[in-house]
Amino acid sequence: MAVNRKELLTILGKVAPGLSNTEILEQSSSFIFMDGLVITFNDEISVSHPIPYDWTGAVVAKELMTLLKKYKDDEIEVNITQEEFLIKTKRGEAGIRLDEQGGQLYLSSAGAGFISQLRVERSTWAMVSPKRSSCMAGLLD
Repeated sequence: MAVNRKELLTILGKVAPGLSNTEILEQSSSFIFMDGLVITFNDEISVSHPIPYDWTGAVVAKELMTLLKKYKDDEIEVNITQEEFLIKTKRGEAGIRLDEQGGQLYLSSAGAGFISQLRVERSTWAMVSPKRSSCMAGLLD
């Protein structure tokens, strides 16, 4: 599947705040691809972003980011097998092993609950007042 490398890097950068530097939970230092989303979850924060690809699997974030930054091609070819995240460019190809459990997705019960909540329709979301919104923004700094 043809993928815009820079667009993918941008999306992965957006979900990076949900990564853990050390694997405190299974897959907490991995990008999890499922149901048209890329998800990160470290038991404190979870971040998800839609991706225009139907990928399923978990791959160590640091390895994937390093590989994507190494290549300079605008467009790359990506294929995900049961065992590997494969990247092909004009100069060559490389693969990163998926999660050691054969790409199966393991989330803590809190993480699984979060993902099920993503499917809640937006019409059920509550509006946040501007006052609370600015307070919450201060927490991100």
